[in-house]
Amino acid sequence: MAQTMSARAITCAAEPEAEPETAAPPASTATLFAAHAAFVLRLVRRLGIAPGEVEDLAQEVFLQVHNTLPRMHPDVPARSWLFGIVRRVVANHRRKLRRRGHLLAEVEHRIRVQAGADREPAVHERWLLDQALERLDADKREVFVLFELEELPMKEVAQLIGCPLPTAYSRLYAARNVIQSFVLGSDHEGAEP
Repeated sequence: MAQTMSARAITCAAEPEAEPETAAPPASTATLFAAHAAFVLRLVRRLGIAPGEVEDLAQEVFLQVHNTLPRMHPDVPARSWLFGIVRRVVANHRRKLRRRGHLLAEVEHRIRVQAGADREPAVHERWLLDQALERLDADKREVFVLFELEELPMKEVAQLIGCPLPTAYSRLYAARNVIQSFVLGSDHEGAEP
């Protein structure tokens, strides 16, 4: 991959709209990267990966894309296929972190982010969003990220995560309650930087 991913692409505050969905498979990994790199970066970040690791995991996603592109079914939309790969890469990364005990690095990162929150409002907003998303289990987080942040239609969200439409709506409702409770202050009083 000759292109590099910028840190700006992973911020939550000023992200571009989601790319248009196509059902036809891309001609190459480079084409897929050009069309969906920002989508992959946002998903990796919003699914709970620390900012310093987002680009590495996005690169891992595109390595898997490159290796599996010949097997991509032509009827599967690119974003759906990419979401499945992102989901697996993030889950595998979290398992590795738990096994290796790298939680200390995550705590140190959060302390640095919190310390910077007093100086830059956008950093504080990202910290607040990260903290709120951390309170969600993986199923609710995926639905919330795809529907609320990526603005995908709920029918597509349900298909992406492989659950019935009513279940997806139920998860969204529960996620919204957790997020709203946190943002309104009942869960983060005194935790703010």
